Amino acid sequence: MLNSKRLTYICHSVYMRTTVRLADDLMREVKQHALKTDRTLTQLIQEALVNLIEREKSQESPRVIELTTFRGDGVQPGVDINSNANLLENMDNL
Repeated sequence: MLNSKRLTYICHSVYMRTTVRLADDLMREVKQHALKTDRTLTQLIQEALVNLIEREKSQESPRVIELTTFRGDGVQPGVDINSNANLLENMDNL
């Protein structure tokens, strides 16, 4: 048989209670949405926070790569950038 104090301790290690202050109109809308979707307010808040964190993680900036550019009017005459063979031939002639 489990000790009631131990059971309380186990429950506290899984969940944390906190106070969140929301605008009244937002709270009404969230409660209505919870009722419509048959979820608790806690479930909605938890899902929203998880989704926000996942979305922001996926939008993190990729490593910035500095591309070197040169002045001029584009490629040299006779260079076809759509042909690998032509590019190799022109690079060999440099």
